[in-house]
Amino acid sequence: IRLARDTGGQLFFLRRDEAGSIATLADFVVRSNAVDVLSVADIFSGAPKTYAVPVDSTLTRVNFSASGTTTVTLTRPDGTVVQATDPGVRLLALSTGAVYSIVGPAPGAWSVTVNGSGDFSLNVSGVSGLSLDAFRFVELGGRIGHQGLYPIAGFPAMGQTTKADAEMSGDLASAAFELRSKAGVMLQSLSLNPDSPGSHEFFGDVAVPNAPFLAYVTGSDAAG
Repeated sequence: IRLARDTGGQLFFLRRDEAGSIATLADFVVRSNAVDVLSVADIFSGAPKTYAVPVDSTLTRVNFSASGTTTVTLTRPDGTVVQATDPGVRLLALSTGAVYSIVGPAPGAWSVTVNGSGDFSLNVSGVSGLSLDAFRFVELGGRIGHQGLYPIAGFPAMGQTTKADAEMSGDLASAAFELRSKAGVMLQSLSLNPDSPGSHEFFGDVAVPNAPFLAYVTGSDAAG
């Protein structure tokens, strides 16, 4: 479980008769232009948990994958609840999880509500050309006259300030970066600026949190 969480993955416990379902799961989430939208690993505390999921106009497919619970409710921007029988919706129901794959999702603010007990994970991914391709911590290196920023060796030190480099691809109108805990709680917003006007590469100083974190980018696509 820890290895899956630390590498951005997701672990499913399957019964023997569910082993064949892995092929369907792979078809949902393994795509050449796959993008990550949300990644949460948390523990239920006796009440449902709801997460906002922004779906931009470039997403042609979106996947909601829950492990550790089968109680999953998806709500579209217009307030309607997703049903497994709706057009464009496929559901992979497992004994310890559920995966919804939705083709042609409506752009806007979706939400997903999960409930249960114990540990759970929730991943939202999709298919799009708009992506956060890389987020690296960098430092100045190279010989004099040919210096540049290079990825640091290993992990950054907690509590210290270092430089970060983020790379985007696709048609975007704005981008704002932040760090969130694995439970989805915002830890801090970042001041990363484009390398040059119109550039899809962003740089800035980051005070490294004293806890595990994920890098997120929010903003607007070219269609607003």
